[in-house]
Amino acid sequence: TVDYSICDGNPLDFVLNSSLANTTYTWSASVSHIANTFVTSGTEANINQIATLTNPEVSGTITMVITPIANGCAGESSDPILITVNPVPVISSVSVANTSVCSATNSTNNVSFTIVGNLPNTTYNWTAISNGVTVVGGVTSGTITSTSTTATVNLQVITSNSLASGTIQFEVEATRNGCSIPAISSPIVTVNPNPGLPISSQEKTICSGGNADLNIDVTPLILGTQLQWEVVAMVDANGAIGGSGV
Repeated sequence: TVDYSICDGNPLDFVLNSSLANTTYTWSASVSHIANTFVTSGTEANINQIATLTNPEVSGTITMVITPIANGCAGESSDPILITVNPVPVISSVSVANTSVCSATNSTNNVSFTIVGNLPNTTYNWTAISNGVTVVGGVTSGTITSTSTTATVNLQVITSNSLASGTIQFEVEATRNGCSIPAISSPIVTVNPNPGLPISSQEKTICSGGNADLNIDVTPLILGTQLQWEVVAMVDANGAIGGSGV
């Protein structure tokens, strides 16, 4: 038996030839899980009809026997040719846990994406496309073979510039038994820089009823940084309240 495989929706692309001139052919086929549009016998030397699965998630087979004929004489039929028609994997979605995250400050992963497919034992090749961010925990591309229909990747990502946001996105393609599909993209994740450390002015003394007028410096200062403050203690005084401001 001669075995080979093709992907669902592809042609057989059999071209028959012989060293004996004027040879013609007859062939017949038996099929399993193949749509009834497939013709199971013929006389053409170029067998290129398309094989379509009845269920796009279940493999099918075509078993073919070919007989050559020359000058009215039939030759010996071929050994059975077994053609396996494999499903084409589908990526249902590539989602991210959050579309906006803070730049990582410790070993905790802050960016995660999940691939959902339709078939187990599918290999996913993924690549990170980044702009203004750096992957410090994990890699920027990889390969996952999932025994289920889902796979998740976790990364630790920081902004390349401590004062500016960056983005990261993921492209994923799927392959299974030699059948693949073009890459699809995840949503874009914005990675925001962390605000600098607030440094207050030195202790000061004011008169009762006066304003504190505290000046707070933030280093580094990111445009739009909002400060929140709270009063942690008052001794023999009242009227101080927490608040926020830019």
